[in-house]
Amino acid sequence: MTAQPPVAGSPEDAVFLAMQEIYAQTLAGNVGAVAELMHPEVTLWDSEIDALAIGVPHLLELRERATPGSAPEPELLALDASDPVVSIWGDTALMRHRLTVRFADAEATDIRIRNTSAWRRVEDRWLMVHNHEDVWPAG
Repeated sequence: MTAQPPVAGSPEDAVFLAMQEIYAQTLAGNVGAVAELMHPEVTLWDSEIDALAIGVPHLLELRERATPGSAPEPELLALDASDPVVSIWGDTALMRHRLTVRFADAEATDIRIRNTSAWRRVEDRWLMVHNHEDVWPAG
């Protein structure tokens, strides 16, 4: 199948909606719900961590170790996903999209991220199996 922006109600849209649900649950602080949308052996390249995380608990551990004693991160206001392009081959999907991280503090600068994720359809639902974030240069 050709890479394309999702059409409402399509399998491509279902993948994008699953990603948007991950962002919504992240904003709500619901780590358990985020983990439910990911394969148990998901791998993640976080934009701020050098190591590859294997599973959500490992990602949380790496994030905690990366910032010991540092100032708390600013409160998130929104995680705005846009410009999705999704390719599906059977039970496997590849999605590319942009993400804008917005903070509650109006003085904080938005972070723009390019995101690529791989998904697997398991029992009629899409689970993330890999995610790669790349901070998009300003300007």
